[in-house]
Amino acid sequence: MPVGLIEITMRLFGVKSLKEKRSLVRPILARLRHDFNCAAIESDAQDSHDVFILSAVTINTSSIEMGITLDNIFKTVEHESSLPCDVTRRETFS
Repeated sequence: MPVGLIEITMRLFGVKSLKEKRSLVRPILARLRHDFNCAAIESDAQDSHDVFILSAVTINTSSIEMGITLDNIFKTVEHESSLPCDVTRRETFS
């Protein structure tokens, strides 16, 4: 079974504190976990209030469906956050 990993970096403009960052990040992570049944975490830059790095991992039965799921995860993050997002890492392990 293929395992897919995507890492997304977002710049948070106007965020002054980690508490404010957490209030923006928590709903995005919850939405991904609910909609895609994936493991989603803030994987890096946890002490920075202006950068958010999200990692999501999921399992699927085919690598084609895995690619579609990873694309949909990125689109959901981009839509939910309304912030510029970049995919910094995307891998599929068989």
